[in-house]
Amino acid sequence: LYDGSIDPSEVAEKLVNLSGRGQVTASTPLIGGFIIGGNSPKKVLIRAVGPGLAPFGVPSVLADPGLRIVDSSGSLLAQNNDWGTPQAGIPGEAVASASDITAAGQSAGAFPLTAASKDSAVIAVLAPGSYSAVVTGTGGTAGAALIEVYELP
Repeated sequence: LYDGSIDPSEVAEKLVNLSGRGQVTASTPLIGGFIIGGNSPKKVLIRAVGPGLAPFGVPSVLADPGLRIVDSSGSLLAQNNDWGTPQAGIPGEAVASASDITAAGQSAGAFPLTAASKDSAVIAVLAPGSYSAVVTGTGGTAGAALIEVYELP
């Protein structure tokens, strides 16, 4: 967890990133739950990183993570497999391009993803409520993966 405040004693604290790492198997996804609080929607970058962990020395990374974003009722809101190839997301929202995802990652302070990697990512504007990011191995692949949720400006 990261607090985005420069001086928490003078500025209201603000969570800007949540991440968790775990193992994905053919039968067990990695699931990260998060809540959008307040009274207005928030723009978020959500990433499922597998191959992007290898340069950090993480062994046995998930070769091809697939990412799904679901609401508290389990309804699919957005999904992606291979961040450089954005897929349809939340109805009424424009689909984020690879350059949009790169720029969002830079503005949020995320480490960069390699252009041709199989890592997955989505940008979404979510209303207040409970959500889950679900990471699976495309084609039944298994390995270590990281879920990241960043609040964007």
